[in-house]
Amino acid sequence: MPLTVGIYELGPARSARLAMAPLMSALEHTGAPFALRFLFLRGPALEAAVAAGEIDLVVTNPYHYLLLRARTDLPPAFASVYVRRADGTEVHRVGGLVLVNSAREDLASLADLAGKRLATLGRSDTGGYLAPLAALAEAGVPAASLIMVDYATQPEALAALRAGEVDAAFLRSANYEYFRAGGLLDEASVRVLGQRDEPGFPFLNSTPLYPQWAVAALPHVDAAVVRLAFGSLLRAQPLAVPAATGYAAGIGLPGDYGTVDAAARALRLPPYEEAEVLRLDDVLRQYRWELLALGAAFLLVLALAAGLLRANRAVRAAYRSRQAALAELDDERRHLAELNKNFLIFLDKTSDLVLFKDAGGRLVFCSASLARLTGHDDWRSLVGMTEADLFDAETARHTAEQEARILRTGEPLLNEIQPMTREDGTPGWMSVSRWPIVGEGDGDGQGDRDRATEGLFAIARDITDEYRRREQLQRTAHFDSVTGLPNRALLADRLEQAMAAAERRDTELAVLYLDLDGFKAVNDRHGHATGDRALASVSKVMQASVRRGDTVARVGGDEFVIVLVDLNSRKECLLLVERLLGKLAEPLAIGDQRVSLSASAGLSFFARGNSADAERLLRQADQAMYQAKNAGKNSYRLYDRHQDARLRAYLEEIGRALDQGQFTLCYQPIVDMQSGQLLAVEALLRWQREDRLLGAEEFLPMLQGHPLARRVGDWVLRQAVAQVASWRAAGEPIAVAVNVTSAQLSRSDFTAGLRELLEEHELDNGDCALTLEILESSALAEREQLQEVMAACEPLGVRFALDDFGTGYSSLSHLKDLSAQRLKIDRRFVRDLFKGDNDFAMLSAIVGMARAFGRELVAEGVESIAQGDVLLGLGCRYAQGFAIAPGLSPEALLAWRREWRPPESWVAAAPAEAAEALGEPSPAVRALWQALASADA
Repeated sequence: MPLTVGIYELGPARSARLAMAPLMSALEHTGAPFALRFLFLRGPALEAAVAAGEIDLVVTNPYHYLLLRARTDLPPAFASVYVRRADGTEVHRVGGLVLVNSAREDLASLADLAGKRLATLGRSDTGGYLAPLAALAEAGVPAASLIMVDYATQPEALAALRAGEVDAAFLRSANYEYFRAGGLLDEASVRVLGQRDEPGFPFLNSTPLYPQWAVAALPHVDAAVVRLAFGSLLRAQPLAVPAATGYAAGIGLPGDYGTVDAAARALRLPPYEEAEVLRLDDVLRQYRWELLALGAAFLLVLALAAGLLRANRAVRAAYRSRQAALAELDDERRHLAELNKNFLIFLDKTSDLVLFKDAGGRLVFCSASLARLTGHDDWRSLVGMTEADLFDAETARHTAEQEARILRTGEPLLNEIQPMTREDGTPGWMSVSRWPIVGEGDGDGQGDRDRATEGLFAIARDITDEYRRREQLQRTAHFDSVTGLPNRALLADRLEQAMAAAERRDTELAVLYLDLDGFKAVNDRHGHATGDRALASVSKVMQASVRRGDTVARVGGDEFVIVLVDLNSRKECLLLVERLLGKLAEPLAIGDQRVSLSASAGLSFFARGNSADAERLLRQADQAMYQAKNAGKNSYRLYDRHQDARLRAYLEEIGRALDQGQFTLCYQPIVDMQSGQLLAVEALLRWQREDRLLGAEEFLPMLQGHPLARRVGDWVLRQAVAQVASWRAAGEPIAVAVNVTSAQLSRSDFTAGLRELLEEHELDNGDCALTLEILESSALAEREQLQEVMAACEPLGVRFALDDFGTGYSSLSHLKDLSAQRLKIDRRFVRDLFKGDNDFAMLSAIVGMARAFGRELVAEGVESIAQGDVLLGLGCRYAQGFAIAPGLSPEALLAWRREWRPPESWVAAAPAEAAEALGEPSPAVRALWQALASADA
């Protein structure tokens, strides 16, 4: 994209190019995506090129830029050139010099040049023409009194001055040093007239200063190109700057060319050279006496008119003032009447107790609500009464004290909470605010000190409901609603206080973390109401087993924490824990039912010098509790920091394994057992740890509640989605199921992150072939949140499956609420299929429930053809397990798909009858199961 730059050629062509050489060099090396072509043109030629649109950018001196704008449609400048001296100083302004021969003693100031011959540098130059003329005009020398002789170059003008052909010569300020250094100017032979000292201007100067040369773009140049050119010009740096002065070195922001315009206007130079007209001073000089007489007569008439006008205005103002006062008085009367009516309506209708009293505490008037509260029909009957006439002695005494203080101090009392008896006779609370009624002063200038308190005004509002809600919120914020025990927030506060006290007293405390064994079974078997009553009973057992200063808190569904303070010995503490566990293991009587529970507990200790904080102390007790639960429940464990250190080391190893690529995914097929069709594959995580390949069940439980679990979960999801995209690109549209935890789904950014992941692999078209599997027990615990996630993922084409179905005590309402398209029967039901009638009946019921709701059902852990035969007979067509294939690499999976065929008995299985759809196996299926069970035995 070439750009043509037209440059005003001022002086000899070689000098003009030399002066612009550094700037041209810089422009050619800006790196901008366009080429530059430079044209040096004289004034008329440059004007013609601008008018014809033959150039794109214009670089010209300030006065010529003004002429160009007046004669063409050249837009305003977007930049200005600056000059760089040999010492590196940047000069952004231009001026001129007025030189005379040193021998001319008659020429001492600019005013002495009136009527003299002056050498100029053309009629479109700024420093060599416009600026000196402006300086002479300031000195009282009009341009019309000068004899100006134009010279093509500055050396010619200087030569004419030396030869005496002219009395003075105009010279551009920046060129003085250049000509002196080059021997073209003898400093002893010339003298500067009207020399000025301009701060920041490094050259000798006789004139006002104006901006440097202007840079403008023609209208046909695209604005984006102009911005690009401007940016490139700003970045441009000269490749080489000559040692002499007066060279254009770069560009900056545009200067104020309005000063050039103002100078041309004042000097009546082109383009403002209008014809002479009759001026006002000529008229005044010729007719001054007549005009003076006319003016005097006009002023006399004006004075008389003004006097009459003032008199008339004063009369009219007095009349308007009287009328306004009368109208204002009427308005005030109407306003007061309206206020009185509205106030009486307010007193009658408001439910707040509103009352006005005099300084003696007697009622002046009050709201109807106060009359109703005190058993009166009309509030007027209360006028003159006091609190003692209306309320009990204690209330009257308290009110009298408060009102006496308000009358004495003159300060209001706001939002005081007081007990009350409501209109229905029930106790309640009200918020009372009282203000003093202060009279006007007597005007002696003493200010507020002479203003007597004449009475008081009070508003009382029934806040019983709000007060109770506030109390309830306060209790809810710190206490558990089921057991009445402190919750986690209050526990944290009390534990920190107990730790601080232990530090001060040099005593030891213990944190006991308990988790009830078997509570979920009680809750699901007997219902939530029974479960809540069991929790309340357990909390009472715990409170009865500890001392007064200890704290018992409920921190989760069936989790409790006890803070044991001021321990005499750890042995005493352990005996208390053992007694408590024994008490908790005793059957509980809940109504007419008896439920059996126990507890697993973890214990951590704190004493002076222990660096653990409250959160860490709780976490340590929690870890010890999990050790007790894994060891067989109904027991306790002490926190072992060595074991904790080993766990942390193991977690660090898992983190390194993730970073070093030691994790991999294999894919186990999920098939239609009868047709052999591949329904999907389940992504299974594996860890290549040294020489062993570990399954997920061997290390994932260690990550529970650890931040590393999120990283591993995200890695599995990313790898699985990438594999779906890879298979699809290869023409293999294979769906993948990925296990996710409730912790992953509960993250606020889960859906957004999944959407970004699918978009990254171009799977966001609503058919991503991705199924997310979540444990049934987790889905039931977080049912509402899971419903929201399912709804948000539905537009993405993401499906959901309930994993380990049958282990979470599912109810019909759960299946109705959760829109999971697939249910996966837990492998334990398949494994125990031939162990007895109950196992067979349980599996039949699960299959029947899933089929009744029309859900896709997959049996996990099918390891024999016989298991598949029974499942098909019950109506479960889909399965996965080692009888079909183990977890396979992506390449091995494709090879297996080409070769695998279902067993003949599966292919020949008859469709399930209607009875199986309701969970009742047909006689044929039951006979098949009995035969296979006998063979298995």
